[in-house]
Amino acid sequence: MRTVNEMRVVFEDWKESGLSQKAFATREGISFTTLQYWRRRLKDMDEAKATSDSKAAKFAPVKVVAAKIAGAERMELRVGENFLLSIPRGIDSDELRRVVSVIREC
Repeated sequence: MRTVNEMRVVFEDWKESGLSQKAFATREGISFTTLQYWRRRLKDMDEAKATSDSKAAKFAPVKVVAAKIAGAERMELRVGENFLLSIPRGIDSDELRRVVSVIREC
């Protein structure tokens, strides 16, 4: 069985050959259905990677303005130049995760 990288090379060779998939498969001794399977699989893998890359986390510099001050009711986080997040003491961790998730999408 061939690896993903080997099949990528096979497809580059096919594209450069100018042959139909069927003619190329015959020339290379690969079954036509195997070639079709790998074409779909590589396309799906590339689309999944592109989707994943576009959703990659974008990080902004975060500066802690106040932390661990005895009796403090809030903690403030500055994100970039124009965004200040004031977090109340005792915030539910799930709620904080949702807030951070929204910020990451910005």
